[in-house]
Amino acid sequence: SVRNRGMQLLPTAEDYIFKGTKHSSCFGTQILLAKCPFHKSCRDSCQPKDCFFGPWGDWNEPSCVGLCERQRVIAATNNECGRPCRGSLLETKRCHTSCGHAVDCRMSQWSPWSHCTNLTSADLRGQKYRSRHVLDKPLN
Repeated sequence: SVRNRGMQLLPTAEDYIFKGTKHSSCFGTQILLAKCPFHKSCRDSCQPKDCFFGPWGDWNEPSCVGLCERQRVIAATNNECGRPCRGSLLETKRCHTSCGHAVDCRMSQWSPWSHCTNLTSADLRGQKYRSRHVLDKPLN
């Protein structure tokens, strides 16, 4: 059971927690928590609902580092008196991969420098540019 009591300073009182002077001031709340006075529990007993996982999914295709993964989800969560799920949501294993060796990207040669940009402000200097592009993307 829970009892809640407001507090304030009264000029006279028969039932008090503490006694103050005329210069005292107080305000606030007092809460008293106690066991239920009944022999029977105040609440219905908890019926446990345990957490459980769904089935594992299929293994995915191997990555080029030779690993496969599969996943599962929590199908139902536990209640306050049930057991929580224990275990991983992701599983990894070594798999054979058909990936070849790593191949770096290949870039073109640099283009010739551009002409100097024509700026009219005496405070700014012009710039020259050059560029190159990707010929072959990296593999694996």
